[in-house]
Amino acid sequence: MPLTCQVNKVEMDLIYSDLVKENIISINSKKELFFDVYECIVDDKKIVLEKVGDSELGPKVLLEVNIKGKNYSAEAILVDNGSTYVELNQENIYFIRTIPEEIFTAEDVEVEEYDNKIEDDTSGDENIEVNYENIIEHHVNNKLVFLHELEEQFEDKLESLKDDISNKLDLFFEKLEDKKK
Repeated sequence: MPLTCQVNKVEMDLIYSDLVKENIISINSKKELFFDVYECIVDDKKIVLEKVGDSELGPKVLLEVNIKGKNYSAEAILVDNGSTYVELNQENIYFIRTIPEEIFTAEDVEVEEYDNKIEDDTSGDENIEVNYENIIEHHVNNKLVFLHELEEQFEDKLESLKDDISNKLDLFFEKLEDKKK
């Protein structure tokens, strides 16, 4: 039984590999909705991904990956070669949070199905654009929360390193003074 994960609530095959230096998300096809935002097709389902950089193999996008009820953030190279999978190097994924099981209630499923019917029944571009704006806003908010948490962790580690260096310098100068005496 192959491993699976979810990217934007779309189920995909998951491959762990220490051989890849950069994570990869392979999709059926993509089109650029507007500057640095891609609509990707994964087994007849659409996901929207934001470009955050470039690579020789293609654009790098920001992923929020759900693996066994835990959310991770990762950058991945977007490849449209017809097959669908996510290939992750565990060194290049960052834990965000655990999703409680009660978040997936029957009411949520009914609301999702109802929303899908609305999208299928409408043919106006305005409704689709609004949905994309909401999805993009959601991803931007997730990205900002993740970056804020990462910045806090970085500041804590930086403060710890400053303290360690200061203590070692104090010890060094004490030993140097002792040798002078």
